[in-house]
Amino acid sequence: MVILGSIASLYLLNYVFLAAVSCVKRQRLAGAAVEDWPHVSIHVPVYNERYVVGRLLDALAELDYPSEKLQVDVVDDSTDDTTTIVSEAIRRNSGTSIEFLHIRRGGRWGFKAGALQEALKASRGEFIAVFDSDFVPPRDFLRGVIPYLLSDERIAAVQVRWEHLNRESSFLTQGQALSLDLHFEVEQRARSAASFFLNFNGTAGVWRRRCIEEAGGWRPFLAEDLELSLRAQLRGWRIVYIPEPACPGELPPQMEAAKRQQYRWAYGAIEAAKAHLASILRSSLGWGVKLQAFLHLTRHIPQLLFLVILMLTPLAVLLGLPSGSVFLSASWALMSAVLVSATLGVRRLKELPQLTLFTTSMTLNNSLAVIEALLGRKIPFHRTPKFGEGEWRGKRYILPLDFHSYFEVALGAALVATAFFATFKALYGYVVYTSIAGISLMYAGLLSIYHAPKSEYSGLTARGKVLRVMILLMLALAIFL
Repeated sequence: MVILGSIASLYLLNYVFLAAVSCVKRQRLAGAAVEDWPHVSIHVPVYNERYVVGRLLDALAELDYPSEKLQVDVVDDSTDDTTTIVSEAIRRNSGTSIEFLHIRRGGRWGFKAGALQEALKASRGEFIAVFDSDFVPPRDFLRGVIPYLLSDERIAAVQVRWEHLNRESSFLTQGQALSLDLHFEVEQRARSAASFFLNFNGTAGVWRRRCIEEAGGWRPFLAEDLELSLRAQLRGWRIVYIPEPACPGELPPQMEAAKRQQYRWAYGAIEAAKAHLASILRSSLGWGVKLQAFLHLTRHIPQLLFLVILMLTPLAVLLGLPSGSVFLSASWALMSAVLVSATLGVRRLKELPQLTLFTTSMTLNNSLAVIEALLGRKIPFHRTPKFGEGEWRGKRYILPLDFHSYFEVALGAALVATAFFATFKALYGYVVYTSIAGISLMYAGLLSIYHAPKSEYSGLTARGKVLRVMILLMLALAIFL
């Protein structure tokens, strides 16, 4: 446990280092003066997005950019009425000089990466902007981004900061929002300023077409954005981050949807690391760049280490083992969260409980993703459902309950019981982190159950009945202890 805690602490230390870099080091990057705006193709991969795709296409039609130099390529793999909504949106905006292409494929091969590669074939733009359907770019988006690409021929892509359309809708969305704010305003800002490896985030960014083609195009990885970013930078291209103009998007309001998104990101990072980390370490890049690339690609490993620590803690408590080193690691984790969050402003500290609860609640979910990726098990691209404006309950695309939620509740209950038991044995070093982890895991599992479609509660399968009995037994054991 001491070794595992120490390894995890190194990642936390690096996060604090990046926070310091983001505060101290300023990126020396200026946009070029533009007299003749280049042609831009906007790629929109779509799969069953009936609530949000029309809003995005309307926003693209309103972009403050020479419309005769804009092309919007919608690659629509939908199996529901999204296709009709796309057609209506294109017809609604046909009065502009923007060229709209509605591309239908015969299947979903390659998933999002395949859709983006298909769009590339039909594109005439020198630059390629990519938007997921739930994002709404501001009118000045392209005028704010293109000058940076024109300022340096070796800039492959520009990634902008995400904002959040539904940040305040729930405790869950607030936790996700602060987590993403830290990613962009700490990690991405620091990496861009220090010329470390930087990843395109899959949406709200613009690529140089020549770079995509030279790097080999989009490949069917679960994190196709990260994987292409690595190939491009290994070839000497540079990716930069700019905080403005920011682009708002939708946060998953359903716990199962949030877990699915986190699962895909965790799996995708490890999959990309397995494919490219050896090449990065063998390259002539500086040791600092290599170290940051390693820590970035393996950033979900600490969650697996933390899960192992949580599984060993009840045994350690029963044996009465000293808790000093584990307590120090847990204290450092909380302290680093406060320090890093404070870099965004003191007012963000009020969202620290939401952040702590959300990130800790993903421990089991992301650990399973890391394990599957390490084992090389191939999983399909499961999109994160979007629900648009208004109440999301009762709409289509709500995800069914995953049986892992039952284990989250059971493990959380066992950890809360462990915290009480550690208190009675005066092993106070175990109490704080087991309490936080236990409450967070129960939060993830119970909220998943609460958010599940009502049909989940009727006609239970035999497996569902067994799992519910397991939960009751675990809760009874926790109370007994």
